Parts: sequence; C-alpha cells; structure tokens
Amino acid sequence: MIQSFPFFDTEKSKRIPQLSEKETKIIIQNWLRIFHIQAGWIDYFSKIIAKHVKLFIFVCFAIVSFFLTKAHIRNTDQIKQIQVIEGHSNRVSNAKFSPDGQYVASCSWDKTIRLWNVASGKHVMELQGCLSLVLDVSFSPDGKYIVSGSSDKMVRIWNINSGELVQVLTGHLNEVWSTSYSSDGKMIVSASYDKTIIIWNAKSGEILKQLIGHYGPVIKASFSPNDKYIISCSGDMTIRIWNIEGKELKKLQEHTAVYNAKYFPDGQTIISCSANNTICLWDVTSGNEIQKLEGHSERVSEIAVSPDGNTISSSFLEMNFLDLVIFENFIYEYKNFIKKKDRNFCKKDTFFEHNKEKKTHLGDRKIVQPNTHLTFLIHLIKWIHIKQKQTKIIIR
Repeated sequence: MIQSFPFFDTEKSKRIPQLSEKETKIIIQNWLRIFHIQAGWIDYFSKIIAKHVKLFIFVCFAIVSFFLTKAHIRNTDQIKQIQVIEGHSNRVSNAKFSPDGQYVASCSWDKTIRLWNVASGKHVMELQGCLSLVLDVSFSPDGKYIVSGSSDKMVRIWNINSGELVQVLTGHLNEVWSTSYSSDGKMIVSASYDKTIIIWNAKSGEILKQLIGHYGPVIKASFSPNDKYIISCSGDMTIRIWNIEGKELKKLQEHTAVYNAKYFPDGQTIISCSANNTICLWDVTSGNEIQKLEGHSERVSEIAVSPDGNTISSSFLEMNFLDLVIFENFIYEYKNFIKKKDRNFCKKDTFFEHNKEKKTHLGDRKIVQPNTHLTFLIHLIKWIHIKQKQTKIIIR
C-alpha cells in the first residue's frame, strides 16, 4: 500500500518532454492502476492531469496491514526494478523518502528504524530505542528529524545526524498508526487505534490539542498544505476535517472503512481510498463528492499524490490488517447484543469466533436478536502466520 510519501523527480537536470494529446489520453485512460477515466470528464480532474511529469513514485505495500512488506520506487514510464534493500530482521511496516530524495527511512517489527541511501541501497544508520513494533515513520520538512509511531502507544522523535532519540511523546492509549509533521516542522499529528488524534509541539513534545470525535480507530491523520487544518480517516466510515484548535468542521460520510485521506497540494481537493475498492475526490469547501474512481478489484488501502497534483498512485491488499477496522465498526453496531465475557478476540493468528454454530459475516450487516449468540468469522484473514515473513524493501 502507499503511504503519504513525497514524490521526487530524480532527473531534474533533464528536460521533460511535452506529451501529445494522444499520449495524455492514454495516460488518463490507464491511470496507473487501469482506472478507465475518459479525458475531460470533470474540471477538477482536468487540473490534476493537465500535465504528466516524469516522476519516481514510492510505493510501500505494508503499512497498517503488516502483511506485505515490499517497498517500490516506480518510474511511471519504465516500471523496472532498480534495487532490493535488505537488512531488517522482521517485517517492514512502512518506509518514506527524505525531503531531498536521497534517503529512505524504513520502520519494522524488529523494533528499529533504518536509514538507507537511495542511490546505493546501502544501510546508513539504525535508530534503536523502540520497545515494540514500529508502525509508521516520517521525516521532518528539513530532513533533520524522524518521527515514529509504535504499538507501545508512543510517538518518538529522532535526530538523524546523531541517531539520538530526542523525545518520547506519551498521550495515546493504544497503538499509534500514523505520524506526520506540519509543513513548517513546528507540529506533529498522530493517529491512534484509541480513536483519537493528537497535535503535538514538535520542539517541546507538549500536547497542543487532542481531537475526539471518531468512534472507530483513526487510521491516518495529516495536516492541510497551509497547516491550518487536520484531515483524518477512520474505521467508522468517515473522513473528518478539523481546525488546529480541535474543532470538527466537516464530516464526509463514506459507506465503508476509510483507509487513507489527504489533501491535494492546492488544499482545495481531498482524495480518499476505502474498503469498497474505490477512490473518491471531494471538494473541501462544500464537502461534496466530486468523483468516484473505480477499477481496483480489491479494497484500496493507500493513495499518494505528487507535489504538483498531476499524478495519483494507488494500491491495494487482498488480505490486510485493516479488516480489523471494519470489524471494529461492526462490533460498534452490535455492541448492545454482545456480552464482553463472550468475546475471544486475537489480532495475531486466530479468527474471531463467538459461536461455531451461528455465523454472521461482516458484509451481511444482519440484524441479530439480543438473545442470539453471534459468530464474527472474518474470512480471508489468517493474520500474521499466514503470510511468509518478508523483510525486503524493493526499489523499482
């Protein structure tokens, strides 16, 4: 899946040729993941694909799912593998480019964060100090610091030059799934399975605001381009826009769990991906859905937008840990019918079973009488032990 990676033109010195109208239409019609979109269907999209620049797109296929751990740098013209980076002793949960595009930071279940040279693929530095699985990592805008989120509820800030752990930020009550800096580097926003979002002072580590409103796990949270707003998405099937004072301004309703949502660089459009195999574009001002992009055969788990807003990349996972998010929302709907003592919930290697004789599938959303024993059997999920361990970062 794709994280909120920066995009970098590694051939800035070369003149980028202008594409013909025919070539542009081909790009639009295929749209990376064979999204069949015709030219000129909407003004907003015309802005997005007005130009097609030659970019390297970084694609990480294992962020929250923790199943697939390959990371790719893809050239949209050639799509060829550049190199494979190995070094982690356990699953790679995420990876990000540095602002200058020279390095990649990766985080892993081996409780480490590693820095790699993109050109050579060589290991530059290992950041140690995490006591549990590292789930997310992001560079500061100046490239001097890294912020990470872990399963031990902590947010950590690291100095890249020295490798020193600068601060440990405490405030979340459950796993921290997402961390990112504001564009000026003064604030950090984190999203957690505890259903909250926290805005931190990046220098002091002080909690500036805690955003409460989601009733499902918050999967992602990030700043708007002008740093005045926060966008978040959750398993409660909503995208929410907040101001940095902590007030919820808008709630965009989806029909399934939303895995990622972020602003376009112009701050006027939002893009989101969700469990119903679609990508949606939203107008920020009205909160209305502009267009639904269909084409993926599985749930879309990640999306990314190039800095100029001209290119979109998307990815999916057939079986992923984000099913827990759907599951969380499902439990919420039926919480009045479930007795806490009857639950047998394990994230790692078992199905969720309540009663072997009565089975209710997640997609059915079947109304169950209060005296009925439920079985929540999550199909297609075998959790950690189903997938073979993969610890490589593949650069294409």
